[in-house]
Amino acid sequence: MIIKTLRVFLLILFIGLSSQYSVQVQSEGGRLALGFHGGMNKYWGTFTDNQLWFSGDVFARYNILNFLSIHGGSWYWSVAL
Repeated sequence: MIIKTLRVFLLILFIGLSSQYSVQVQSEGGRLALGFHGGMNKYWGTFTDNQLWFSGDVFARYNILNFLSIHGGSWYWSVAL
């Protein structure tokens, strides 16, 4: 039963990935996008501290063409609590 289910799943996956389709990753050319990323992490290596680290960055992306863009970013803060 599991072998048959796996075969059906792999067949559907193969058909889906091998079909012909066109996808554009970027939005239309000539657009500028600005934004930020943020995150938090915890190092659990030695279990001797109780610190959380917050950090983030800002970015700018300019879409030259529908399939080509320039992306630049800068890390801007890190705080340990």
